[in-house]
Amino acid sequence: MAGYKDNLKSVLSDIEGSGFSTSTDSLKILSDVLSDILTDTGTTLEAKLDTIDSIVDAILIDTNTTLEDKLDAITGTGFSTTTDSLKVISDVLDLIRTELTFQHQPDAAISQTNPVSAQYYTVLDTTPNARIISMIAKITWATTQPTSLEVRITIDGNLITHAIPNPVSATTYRAMVEEGTSETLQTLTVTAYTPNRAFLYEGRSVKVEARITWDTTQPTPLVCRVKYAKR
Repeated sequence: MAGYKDNLKSVLSDIEGSGFSTSTDSLKILSDVLSDILTDTGTTLEAKLDTIDSIVDAILIDTNTTLEDKLDAITGTGFSTTTDSLKVISDVLDLIRTELTFQHQPDAAISQTNPVSAQYYTVLDTTPNARIISMIAKITWATTQPTSLEVRITIDGNLITHAIPNPVSATTYRAMVEEGTSETLQTLTVTAYTPNRAFLYEGRSVKVEARITWDTTQPTPLVCRVKYAKR
């Protein structure tokens, strides 16, 4: 019996709501207020409901349909609350927004000692949905002048090469996009990378490699660093 009384008390409390006061919120008070409103407007509750009903009927007649037909047209054939409700669609859109946002990644970098001439070393292995923000390369040499320092990007099957002939030892070179130059003849430069660009490249599949070409292999590092983001 005690449990029943507690449950009944809880239900009644829910009905009353937070802040309930018998002096302002009782059914009698509310009934009197409603009666005053209807009296002031010269009508009755039944009359108001009839008016609303007639308006809805007029709308449905004017559109030559029924409320059920309108709802069916909105939901569409094959509608399922488990897959097609507004909540489900909202969740899917949230997921799409999340998946479409690029997330910054730790740098991809190498410092390859004794790099073999003309051999490409992987800096960033094939990565889906990647955006290259910046790339730098550097070679330190002491014995013979290298003939070319190169960074090669493979994007969706296309090859793009940034290179600097006769690089200065221990100098940092940055990849810069030159719109008027072939994608296989892009440059590495000591100046700031391409202005007016938030990033260099992006693609569904991206890979970055670096190499040095020289006559004599030297025990000095080939350095390359890539800043990138991916979805």
